[in-house]
Amino acid sequence: MKLHTMMIAAAGLAVAGVATNADAQEIKTYGGVGGALNDAGFDNNFNTIPGVTRFEIFVPDSGTIGSLDVVELDINHTWVGDLTIDLIHKDSGTAIRLIDRPGVPESTFGNSDDLMGIYGFVDGAAPIPEESDPGGSGMVAAGDYGPSAGALADFNGLDKGGVWSLVVTDDASGDTGALNGWSITMTNAPAPGALALLGLAGLAGRRRRN
Repeated sequence: MKLHTMMIAAAGLAVAGVATNADAQEIKTYGGVGGALNDAGFDNNFNTIPGVTRFEIFVPDSGTIGSLDVVELDINHTWVGDLTIDLIHKDSGTAIRLIDRPGVPESTFGNSDDLMGIYGFVDGAAPIPEESDPGGSGMVAAGDYGPSAGALADFNGLDKGGVWSLVVTDDASGDTGALNGWSITMTNAPAPGALALLGLAGLAGRRRRN
């Protein structure tokens, strides 16, 4: 093997080793505490005053979001049609709506089914149904649903660090509940340096094969 070929091969092996570590896209989950959800009330003229409850997760890490994989809510609340739930990245102002009063305005009060369990929000899934379960269970089945407005992909490319807010708005009185806990799971985008190293490793590999 010629000297320059040996050097390229050695460099390729070294770069490949570095690139493998650099290319390992970190997946990390950040959890937040919950609490009771404020119910709607009325003013002196009997106009509804929405009940708003805000929860926050502080992400201490920095890194570009490659994908926001899932938002999970462990929540109990009677009458899902009362609720609007927004996820906001405060540092960028980017926001999406996870739940938007299912069944409203098609009906006055919306979907009467209850939330009770862990609900994941992922891109590509159907939103929480606008109508109550035709089987009469009275429950929104725990599982994965899509956002009502926007997409988790709207956060791609942002720096994940800072404060993430979950804003729960109850727009009708008489039904209450609690958020028992919540979390966001994100995958970091590979650093630009890692992509460059991967390209160099591939080039070295092609030269070795030649």
